[in-house]
Amino acid sequence: MYQRKNIRLYSHDYDGSAWYFVTIKIYQNEWLFGNVINGIMRLNKLGEIVQNELLKTSLIPKNVSLDEFIIMPNYLYALIKIKYKIKNSSSVLQ
Repeated sequence: MYQRKNIRLYSHDYDGSAWYFVTIKIYQNEWLFGNVINGIMRLNKLGEIVQNELLKTSLIPKNVSLDEFIIMPNYLYALIKIKYKIKNSSSVLQ
């Protein structure tokens, strides 16, 4: 089984408020989210689902906000802000 290398900084406090740049790459570069036609990204059904879910980012965890994102055929990039630490797990859904 493939083992990912831990890229976390041991000296960084991941508990507080911070911005995160998230990259998701599709296995074997398969174009799952749509196609580029005449230089324009055209989302397919799965790409539309991903976009709709991203747009709901701050609706459930109130401490998270989505700034910018881009969906490409085989990648997803997003800039997400964790606004504050949640004191306990039950407050996530409140």
